[in-house]
Order: sequence, then structure tokens, then C-alpha cells
Amino acid sequence: MSVFYSMMGPFVSAVWERYFDESVSGLEHIPADGPLIVASNHISHLDPLTLCQVFWKNRPRRQLSFLAKQELFERQPLASVMRMGGQIPVARGTTAAKDSLSFARAALAAGRTVVVFPEGTVSVLFVPMRPHSGVGRLALETGVGVLPMGVWGTHRSMAKYRGRDIEPHRAVTIDIGAVRRYAPGDASASEVAADIMQAVIELVVSARARYPEAAAPGEWWGPPEWPAARAGRWRPKLDKSLSPEEALSVAQRALDEA
Repeated sequence: MSVFYSMMGPFVSAVWERYFDESVSGLEHIPADGPLIVASNHISHLDPLTLCQVFWKNRPRRQLSFLAKQELFERQPLASVMRMGGQIPVARGTTAAKDSLSFARAALAAGRTVVVFPEGTVSVLFVPMRPHSGVGRLALETGVGVLPMGVWGTHRSMAKYRGRDIEPHRAVTIDIGAVRRYAPGDASASEVAADIMQAVIELVVSARARYPEAAAPGEWWGPPEWPAARAGRWRPKLDKSLSPEEALSVAQRALDEA
């Protein structure tokens, strides 16, 4: 564990507990030691801190290394913090993107815990999207176990295109599933990624069911009806030039048509 992580952990944890009340189910599934791939849904920019808090409080010897978009490593002081924390940059949409898997494999070979958001970005409608194949390739090539997780509630405080609404002691539920293992020849990378995503979807469903508050009709952070048949099967094409309203409209059409 890095000195930076051990120094910052207690401070960040104390601040986190001021604003969020976490309820975690399935802690018994987290292995005590050894390399581990963590796969989670992604509904908020707060999700990395949420997972860090879960592990800091319950498995403090496991330092998390996230596969994160390259753009975050180009902004100071965030870039310095992420590098000191052992995070892994991903140059999305370029031929260099494959290099991130090399760094992830090296981290796992060193016994570290690598976190992957299979969707590759935040789901703006909070329904899990179709995964990229990278998590499947990583699981097949390394043989390291994959720990699926489902998160709900973080989007109420910081959702993409929705702004920030952070208030003290907002509920967050996290469900953790059993470790899944894959070996070369079991399936293709895309099939393994889909299998991992399905496990994540089931945990999101259970995390939503345990959430202590229900969205009123019309409240954006629902959705009141879970589109189960479309989860893991949709992915909108969102251009950076779109306004928040336009982006949400494009995403909704993509979800409806899935």
C-alpha cells in the first residue's frame, strides 16, 4: 500500500461519512488477499470514491487502482493525486487504449486490486449499458477472479448532465456478489464481459430494492420502472457538442430502442 493512500484514506473516509450513509451487502465475498478485478456499474462521478470507501472501511489492505479516462490525468491537481494513488490511464477511442490493459495486467501480477467500469463511462440514465470487451479480455488473460458490484444512490448527489446536489447523510446502497473466474477457451472476451455485466446488473437491481427511499413519480433519479430487458443492451452515442437536455434526449431514445 502506498504511503499516499494510507495517509489520505482516513481523511477522505471521514469526509465521506459526513455526507453519505452507506449500506453494504455481501462483504463476505471480498477475498482477504491476492489479486482481484472489481467490476461495477457507473452512475456518478462519485462512484470511485464510493468503492474506495467500501474497501477502506472493510478491507483496508486492498488499495484500489482504477482504469480511468486519460483526460483526468491531464488536469492538475487531480492528475498528481491519481498518479500518486496508482490509477491507470485509458486513452479511450485510440490505439493506445490497449496499453491500459498491459498496465492493469502488471498491477494484477503484483497482487493489486484493479477496478473496471465495464461500461467505460457514466450511464446518464442510470441503467447499466452494454459493456466494452476489455474487462473480459483482462479476466481471460490473467485468470484473476472478478468481483461484481452494484451501486445505487450516488447519482442523486452528482449525476452527469444533472449537476450537483450534495447534502449530509444521503443514502447509498452497494451490493457485492460472489467472485467469478474465467479461463481461456471458456468464451470470447465479449461473452465474458457480457456475463460479468449481467452479474453487475443483478446486483444493481438488488441495491435498488434495498434503497431506503423511493423516487416520487416524475423524479429524475428513479427510474420508477426498471427496464430489465434493456439493461446491458443499450449504448447511446453522445457528442460533446450536445447540450445536457439534448444528450439526455438522445440517451432516452437509445434506451427505448434497445
